[in-house]
Amino acid sequence: LLSLPVVLVLSYFFLRRTPTSKSLAGAFLILLGCVLSGLRDVLNPNEHSSGGGAHPVYWYSTLFFIVAQLFLGTERVYEDYIFSRYKALHPMKMFCWTMYVQFFLYIFFLPSQTLSIFGGLDITEIPGVMLDGVRCTLGQGDLCDWKNTALFLSYCCVDFWCYFLGLYIISNFGAPAMAVASAVTIPIQQFVFCMPFLVGGFADSFYLSDLFAL
Repeated sequence: LLSLPVVLVLSYFFLRRTPTSKSLAGAFLILLGCVLSGLRDVLNPNEHSSGGGAHPVYWYSTLFFIVAQLFLGTERVYEDYIFSRYKALHPMKMFCWTMYVQFFLYIFFLPSQTLSIFGGLDITEIPGVMLDGVRCTLGQGDLCDWKNTALFLSYCCVDFWCYFLGLYIISNFGAPAMAVASAVTIPIQQFVFCMPFLVGGFADSFYLSDLFAL
C-alpha cells in the first residue's frame, strides 16, 4: 500500500506534479479497498480460510516488504523523470537496463542468504543451490520434470510483459498512474486466489468483505 502514497509525494516534490482532488479521492478509495482486502481474516473471524490465510506471517518479512515498497516507489518516480527528460527513450530500452542492474544487484546480495531469516545457507552451499535451480529449471533432478520448465518459461513470459507494460504506462501516463494500477490489482488478486481451478488446497474462500474491497 505504501507505493501509491510514496509515488504521489515524491512526484509532488521532485517532478512538481500536484495531484488533483479527484485523483486524491481515487487514491484514497483504492487504499481503502486494499485495506479491506488485507484485513479479510480480521473482518471474517468466524470463517476459516482454506488457502493462504493458514500460512504463518513473520514480522520481519512484512518489514522487509514495506521497505521494498519505498524503493519501488522511488524507482518509479525516477523512471518517470528519465522518460520526461529523454522523450525518445523506448520503454524496452529502459527495461533492458533495469534487468542489467537487477542482475548485478542480485549477485551482490547473494551472501544475504547466509542469514537465518533468508535461508541460513553456508556461503559455500550457494553455488550448488544455484546449480540445482538451473537443473530443475531444465527438468532434471529427482523432484523436477517438464512441468518445472513450463512453469519457469510461463513465469518469464508473464513477468516480462508485466514489467514492460508498467514502463509503458510510466512513459505515457506517469508514475502515479502506474502506482494506481498496481494498487488496484491487490483486491483483484484476492478474487483470483478464490478461483476453484487453484486445486491442491491453494484455492481460498471468497467473503463479503472481498466484494466490498473490489
